[in-house]
Amino acid sequence: MSTHARTWAEVDLSAISRNLRTLRDRVPDGTRILAVVKANAYGHGAVPVARHLLGEGMDRFGVNDLGEAVELREGGIEAPVLLLGAIFPEEVEEAVARELIVSVHDADTVERLEAEGARQHRTVTVHLKVDTGLGRLGVPLAAARAVARRIAAAPHLRFEGVYTHFSSSSPYDLTFTRVQHRRFEDLLRELADDGVRPPVRHVANSASIFSALRAGCEWVRPGIALYGLNPVGAVGQDLGLRPALSLRSRVAAVRDLAAGAPVGYNQRWFAQAPTRLATLPIGYHDGFPFALSGTAYALVRGRKVPVVGAISMDCITLDAGIVPDVRVGDVATLIGSEGAHELPAEALAQVARTIPYQITSCLGRRVQRVYSNREEPAVPLAAGAASAAIAAAVARSA
Repeated sequence: MSTHARTWAEVDLSAISRNLRTLRDRVPDGTRILAVVKANAYGHGAVPVARHLLGEGMDRFGVNDLGEAVELREGGIEAPVLLLGAIFPEEVEEAVARELIVSVHDADTVERLEAEGARQHRTVTVHLKVDTGLGRLGVPLAAARAVARRIAAAPHLRFEGVYTHFSSSSPYDLTFTRVQHRRFEDLLRELADDGVRPPVRHVANSASIFSALRAGCEWVRPGIALYGLNPVGAVGQDLGLRPALSLRSRVAAVRDLAAGAPVGYNQRWFAQAPTRLATLPIGYHDGFPFALSGTAYALVRGRKVPVVGAISMDCITLDAGIVPDVRVGDVATLIGSEGAHELPAEALAQVARTIPYQITSCLGRRVQRVYSNREEPAVPLAAGAASAAIAAAVARSA
């Protein structure tokens, strides 16, 4: 990481450890956890997070596609990796060579994997994904039994698991989730009648872990809950999770504005009185949503100040009139806590009319990641002490 960080995400690895313990306490004894680190570990950094989780006893990971799996392998992660998303025909050779676990979404993939396994003299581990109602990926229920029999009969395939994905993120309204769960269990009974009994079954994502519909499955697949965000997006609801990510940026410019002066594209905001403007080098390209224009806040020197004007590609502007001593180089917190204030990602998502998943997973490559591993709960930054403390930490992390 550069010692001249402009905008960065601080990732507290000890928070991820704590969240993992919380999730382990939620599932029955003997249930294995597959840590989902797709989308750059939901913006937290896939390889550093996976390395940390290995030290916490995690022994399997889930990603969306081949590129994400290759990133883990090239980052030294040799643990089993399950491709949850679709695989294209031209990716089969590398997936087999890298000994990845491949999700089967259609009958043609079974034939391609079997042929490639034979060519490379390898046994390919596969999981059958069944579409029980989400309607995105997975073998349709009507075809799942036949595809499962073909997998079981293929000499170069190891039929390790079968799974589905629930369409509802709510642990409270389980009406359709129960329908999907029943369909899945019916299929398992049909497969057992055919003599097909994959040793692993999994249905529970983060939200489902906080409901009761996970019994009888050998694995669960937490994603966003590992990173301390509420999987149902509720603000203020305590599920025992601690956010691992804080987003901060340094003030790049300070200027005084006269009353009536406009700020930003299309003059979306005018100063109502003389004030002081602070500009941060973060914009929608970095993952700070344009929808937050004029609605978000930042913490500067322990004070909560509004984002004003239109968010642009590379910067945002703050009305820092209540912070008259703001200076270039000061640290502004956009997600996280400082002093008595906290800006959770869930609240940002509500204002932007989106979901917390998008807030962290869309943080761009210009947002550098800084990692810490605090054994004790993080202490909120004292008002006015943020700039020097965080800048020093950023420099030490290089």
